[in-house]
Amino acid sequence: THRSHADRPIGHVEKERMGAAAFFELAASLVCLGTWPALLEKARRPIDGDGRGERCYHICFLDYALSYGCCGLVVLLVASGGQRGALSLPLGTPGGAALCLVAAMGGYVLQTGNACLQKALQLGCPMTTLLPLQAALCVVIGTTANYCLQPDRSDPRLLFSGVFLYFLAILSSSSAQLRHQFDAGSDGGPKGSSTKYTKIEEGGLEAVAEPEDAGADARARRNRGLAIGAVGGVALGGFTPAFNISVNDQFGWSGGARLSVWGANMIFSLSFMAVAVFSQSRQLSAKHPGESAWEIARRRYWKSWGRGRAFAVAAGTLCGIANYLQFDGGKRAGFAAAFVVQAFPLVGTLWGVYLFGDYKGAKRATVALLGSTYVFYTAAALLIGLSAR
Repeated sequence: THRSHADRPIGHVEKERMGAAAFFELAASLVCLGTWPALLEKARRPIDGDGRGERCYHICFLDYALSYGCCGLVVLLVASGGQRGALSLPLGTPGGAALCLVAAMGGYVLQTGNACLQKALQLGCPMTTLLPLQAALCVVIGTTANYCLQPDRSDPRLLFSGVFLYFLAILSSSSAQLRHQFDAGSDGGPKGSSTKYTKIEEGGLEAVAEPEDAGADARARRNRGLAIGAVGGVALGGFTPAFNISVNDQFGWSGGARLSVWGANMIFSLSFMAVAVFSQSRQLSAKHPGESAWEIARRRYWKSWGRGRAFAVAAGTLCGIANYLQFDGGKRAGFAAAFVVQAFPLVGTLWGVYLFGDYKGAKRATVALLGSTYVFYTAAALLIGLSAR
């Protein structure tokens, strides 16, 4: 006879609850991950009626990083319910300290990936090449490493079928960008010209047209930028496996005293914040060699506050929440299956279209490529989500 839900074994009911919680956490994380880059871009661009031009990218990123670190502390207090011992870390044993160090390494490699992207853009490597390269490396390395760490938590056939569809989505998205740029050049600019993000100036990422007769030095710089971008992609593929190890201790380092998700997230967030602040501060100092660190902090940072920078603070807060939800969902459903959130371009592209006018006036071929991108991302997310055991 059919048994009611209450008659099922407690373990089964608990698994259903964990699965439902993981689904909602990962879905919310996907939306937040697709939204925070739009907020950071909004912070960099001038507000209507503000004629001061674009804001400094480094200052906006400092706001983003500081708010991300603070969000890690707030999440710790909220998620733990303020219970006694929430701030305690297993530092009393070498194994416990090693887990804390691995969590900190996760934050370090995340910022390393961001810094490599910045440097590659400075060297003239186009965004349309960098983002697909980094996304592909991140998905392949991260998914494979997390599956190897937790092989019993995912169905490999569904998981890696989803990874293959991610590849197709990345290729389709890149093709749509390149096609739209070519169409725009054919209609309004010199045929075959391409707009590339070649440097980071005081105002942020500055788009300049690259002449077709760029010399060997420019090509060498782009190749170097591509190599640095690849290193960044490898780094981005390593931050979730590092978090996975810190909370699940697959190697038995701690002897039973594991980190909670919120405790590991706090270490991860503070590590990311510290490395990001150091990196962006150095770049600001390089831009203003005649000014001391105090003068830069006072004149360039504190006195440049405006309405737009609130968007950068919101971006850091939203990204902090998104990563925590991804980590907690990964703890419940398996970290490999949690890579379903890498479908966040589903949300990010919509923000780009409606907020910034991306793909404005796009032709049918570009729209068809964007449509196929959404199909591939949706199918990939479904397969990876269904791979959870």
